[in-house]
Amino acid sequence: MATTLTPPQIRYCSITVDHPFDPVFAPTQSQSGWAKLVNSDEEEYALLLCPHSAQEWLVWLPSQGETILSVDELCSFR
Repeated sequence: MATTLTPPQIRYCSITVDHPFDPVFAPTQSQSGWAKLVNSDEEEYALLLCPHSAQEWLVWLPSQGETILSVDELCSFR
């Protein structure tokens, strides 16, 4: 029997921002969306692909491709 992973919750950014990417690009999965990296030297965004664990997401970063990030490294603005 397959188990489903509850998506880890991402805190909201304190400042509302508009990401520079076309939201139509995001896959049509219910959990997809863009999140901002909170500890990045530059303003960078991650496309949420799917939950990886209870505290991590598999994401796509335009600067480096797919990676796994902790929810502590992300904030949501939607």
